[in-house]
Order: sequence, then structure tokens, then C-alpha cells
Amino acid sequence: MRKITLCLFVGILLLLLVSCGPSRGRTTGLINEDFRRGSNGLVLQMVQNNPPARQFDDEPLNVLVEVHNDGATDIVDGQAFIFLSGFDSSLITGVSTFGERVEDLEGRDIDLPEGAFTVVNFVANVRDLRSRNIEQYEPNLLVTACYEYETIANPEICIDGDPYSISQSQKVCRGDASPKNLKGSQGGPVGVTRVKVEPSSGITRIEMTVENIGNGLAFKPGLNFLDRCNPYDIEGLDHNDINLVRLDELKIGTVDIRSSCKPLENGHIRIKSDKSSAVGGGLRGSGIVRCELRDINQPAFTSPLRIQLSYGYRNSVSRDVSIIQIP
Repeated sequence: MRKITLCLFVGILLLLLVSCGPSRGRTTGLINEDFRRGSNGLVLQMVQNNPPARQFDDEPLNVLVEVHNDGATDIVDGQAFIFLSGFDSSLITGVSTFGERVEDLEGRDIDLPEGAFTVVNFVANVRDLRSRNIEQYEPNLLVTACYEYETIANPEICIDGDPYSISQSQKVCRGDASPKNLKGSQGGPVGVTRVKVEPSSGITRIEMTVENIGNGLAFKPGLNFLDRCNPYDIEGLDHNDINLVRLDELKIGTVDIRSSCKPLENGHIRIKSDKSSAVGGGLRGSGIVRCELRDINQPAFTSPLRIQLSYGYRNSVSRDVSIIQIP
């Protein structure tokens, strides 16, 4: 009787362990699938009543900004700055034109599915309005984020170097089939929204659409362009800097096909502007690049297409403030 009881206990224990195992695995799988989704990078939000809608000129101006990394790229090594602008510097002083550096800020991943956030506080002084014969000053305060980000997509495509053979039913895939696992966003404000595969004898042609799906402006990656994103920079970003996304990697399996891609501007994909965002001068649009895999000499097979893009990004939020001279 004791042996039966012991065996029953061990059996129940094993059943519990087995049932718990797959459940954790499925949960992890769901998180792993989801964390590279969404069209955000850094998301800015001004804290309520900081600044208040109305204040007197004998009070300091406090602008408190929540910075949330809502994408899948970590912010490290001074890759992001927050700026406060939109006011007359002769009336509001004490704000650095170099901005505030964002501390290292993790993006969304398996262990941190919501991403990390921090708070940036701008403290400014307001000049006496009465001595300047100003009863009320109403600036539109603009908070701007400038940062570097990346997008990674891994759709699965079919490679068929002999698409016109009569043995289609014996192939594992169709060369013109839509890619698997391609989402419209990959956890960043720039996304790979479409991949079209066109097979022919010995060659597979790939047409890829890259789109600015965020609410800001994409520009060339690099510290010099990050500096020029600063709203106080005299030169600023120009036409040759904006709407360009660098193609860092394009591989089918282990074969790099970037050199076949056209059109590229010094390794960058040009995004054609077709929409303007409401705040901060963001330009939305899409760009197309076409690439080729040649000398295919094996039966049809599926393979991951690894795409990695790098870019700078700028987005903004604003708030109206009314500053009144003290009675």
C-alpha cells in the first residue's frame, strides 16, 4: 500500500512539472514574438502640471518629461538627447542649448517587454515681465528627442532557382510566395513593410519597401548628424541628411547581397516623403530597394532574410504655457 501511495505521489509530481514546463515555454515564445512589434522608438510625454498651464513670472519654469523606450533598440553611449525650445531666450533663461543626455535606456526584449523609461527635468528662470512692459507671455514649449535607432526584420522567403520546372508539386515552397513572419513593424519608427520575391532561372529578385511609420523624422545615422538634429544648431539637418536609412545588413542565410541592391545612396535607402506629421516637422513616406541572389544551383528551399537598418530619428511634443506678471 505504501509503494502504491509513493508511486502515485511521484506520478502527480511529475505531471505537475511537465504541465508547468510547456506553459512557461509558450509564454516566453509569445513575448519573444511580440517584442519586435510596434512603430515607436523613444516616446515623450510632458508630466501633467509640469509645467502648469498658467503660472506667474516669479516662479521657476519646471518642464518634466517622461522618456519611454517603447521600441526594441537599447539606447547606450550618448545615443539620445532631449532638447527644450520654442521660447524667447531673453525672457526664459537657464536652459542649455546642448540639451540633456538620456541615460542608458533598455528597449523592449524578452525580459523587459515594456521597455525602460526615465525622467528628464528642465528647470528655467523667468525674467521679470513688468519691467519689460509685458503683461503676459504665452510660449509654445517644444520638447524634442534626437536619437539613433535600428530596425531588424527576419522574414522567411522561398529561394527557387528553377521556378518553371514541371515538378512544382514536389517542391517545398513556391518562389513567388509571400514571405512568412513579416510584420508591418519591427519595434522601431522605421519598418520593413513589404518584401516581394520574384524568382527566375538561377536568380531570385527581392523588392523591399522601407517606410517611416513613426511620427517623426528619419535622418542619417552618425554623431555629426545627431548633433545637427539639435534645434539650436545653426546649420541643422538639410535635404542631404534627412529621409535616409542605412542598410547595414541584407543576407539570405549567410550570403550578403547588399552589393546587388539598387538604388542606394552611399549605402542608404532614400525614403520619399508623402506625409507630414503635426508636430516637429516629421516627414513620413517609403522607399523601395531591389536586390538579387544569383547563381542558385540547388533545389527550392526556405531561408531567413536578415535585414538590419540604422538611422537617426527626431520626434517632438509641445505644450502651451501662459506666464503672467505678478500683481
